[in-house]
Amino acid sequence: MAGNAKLDGLVKDLNLIGNKYNVALTVFYILYVLIDIPANWVLKMVGGGHFLPMIACAWGIVGTCMGFVKSYGGLIACRMLLGACEGGMFGGIILYLSMFYKRHQLMFRLGVFYCAAPLSGAFGGLLATGLAQIEYHGYNGWPWIFFVSSNNRLELF
Repeated sequence: MAGNAKLDGLVKDLNLIGNKYNVALTVFYILYVLIDIPANWVLKMVGGGHFLPMIACAWGIVGTCMGFVKSYGGLIACRMLLGACEGGMFGGIILYLSMFYKRHQLMFRLGVFYCAAPLSGAFGGLLATGLAQIEYHGYNGWPWIFFVSSNNRLELF
């Protein structure tokens, strides 16, 4: 989503000169990596029925907030929080699936799960092109990519 938003005016609107855009992309991975293992411990203690919907809602809320960002600092904060949510979600889904399926059944399901990311990226660009045409109440172009795609995550659970 960030790449599509960059093409649709994110860099210009937030005045991301120099390496600021690259830093904003990189800070995502700080909490993504740090949260991954502790999130799986929490998932195992709390249970996936509570933890995964909670983190999916948090992911959707943070993603939606990305559309409201007006400064570089806000972008950095949202990217770090997004990394925390995504780090807990990705590993959590894999761990949760492993609790239900035998090893030979799990491989097919994980294969489908891993294939979903490139497929969503392939169609995400088309969706982003259409969403970037929306101009409503001062939110023109790139914020709508985050508003619409993040709300789809909230509807998962």
